[in-house]
Amino acid sequence: MLIIKPDAIRRELEGKIRARLRGAGFTEIQTARYCMSDRQARDFYRKHEGESWFEELIAHMTSGTSVFLHLAGENVRSEVQKLIGAPDPAKAEPETIRGDLRDETSDTLRNMVDASDSREACNREYRLAFLTCN
Repeated sequence: MLIIKPDAIRRELEGKIRARLRGAGFTEIQTARYCMSDRQARDFYRKHEGESWFEELIAHMTSGTSVFLHLAGENVRSEVQKLIGAPDPAKAEPETIRGDLRDETSDTLRNMVDASDSREACNREYRLAFLTCN
């Protein structure tokens, strides 16, 4: 599961991000495009509830359209994590999505993409993104 976040959509980076994913050998199995409601964002990011930046994250994720991608490929979770780079774009390696596409507005919340980091997270996020009413 990968989300192209509202900041990337506003910056018109969706095509570049999807091309990077395809170029790395990933296949899009299912896609959805919508603006998360407050409830959806809170459900999706509940593991971060209690963090000082949680409300700012919810505000960002409900500020515009996101694109949800169910991806397939060899070692998809670990390889996608490598491809997207560190959560802080300023610390992300070159040749990663966050490292190459960051700009002066990028930070750990406005970092263009999020991806599942475990099978459990992927299953949960898939259900929230694709199997609930949007």
